[in-house]
Amino acid sequence: MDLIGQLAQNRADLHDALAYREEIEDWQDDLASFGISLDHLADQSPKHEDTRQRAINISEKSAGHPPITKPLYQKKRLPIKLTAEFNQVSQKVIQGSKTFIISVIILFKEEYHLLVGWIKGEDENDLL
Repeated sequence: MDLIGQLAQNRADLHDALAYREEIEDWQDDLASFGISLDHLADQSPKHEDTRQRAINISEKSAGHPPITKPLYQKKRLPIKLTAEFNQVSQKVIQGSKTFIISVIILFKEEYHLLVGWIKGEDENDLL
């Protein structure tokens, strides 16, 4: 790659990094309104890939369902029973990943496109 190509690539990489940073900062603010920090989220996130993927699927489906998102945003609490019924899983599944599910619902609901792509594994960049 020639020098101009390298400079263009570096500029694109910097632009992507800044876009990710902006989304992360906005998401962090949203999480804070729910009493969730990134450290707390990291501690509460599912450790097993299958559990994590199930929680992501539950979050994506739930983010588009106003009977779940409306009380979530109003009361800052996940309606566990309704979320479990809507996703056809046990309440125990929801309770076990509750903080992670809330956090990912916010990603989908607020349309953080870069972070959604990353969490769904559609982006090769390793953010965290």
